[in-house]
Amino acid sequence: WLLWFSIYLCVEFGYYWFHRFSHELNPLWATHMVHHSSEEFNLLIGMKQGMFHSLYAWVFYLPLAFVFPPIIYVWHYQFLNVSTVFLHTKVVPKLHPMIELIFNTPSHHRVHHGRNPVYLDKNFGATLIIFDRVFGSYQEEVEE
Repeated sequence: WLLWFSIYLCVEFGYYWFHRFSHELNPLWATHMVHHSSEEFNLLIGMKQGMFHSLYAWVFYLPLAFVFPPIIYVWHYQFLNVSTVFLHTKVVPKLHPMIELIFNTPSHHRVHHGRNPVYLDKNFGATLIIFDRVFGSYQEEVEE
């Protein structure tokens, strides 16, 4: 279980930086902005990805190839991609504070897709929100 947990954290860490740089670097933003271009926020947006993402995403995960068996990495990466789809919903309210503290939730991801200035370039994690908290990119959803 230690191997599985370790690679889970490493894949999440790679995703955090991949996603953050996809917002901060213009050439990467050009491929990621299609995901943020919709006026609606629903599960379909979670599946809408730029066609060139895969041309550079692998760079953020390459170091894992030297440490972990590739098949375990592939499983975790696919799990991460599928699970992020379900963050794209307005239906789920804020969850229990302990869940909100550790995991990325629909509330956190609504912030990520928000257009309010305080929400821009925040909450990049896939399934965990801890790296956003550590690296200063966390923003809680403000009730309207």
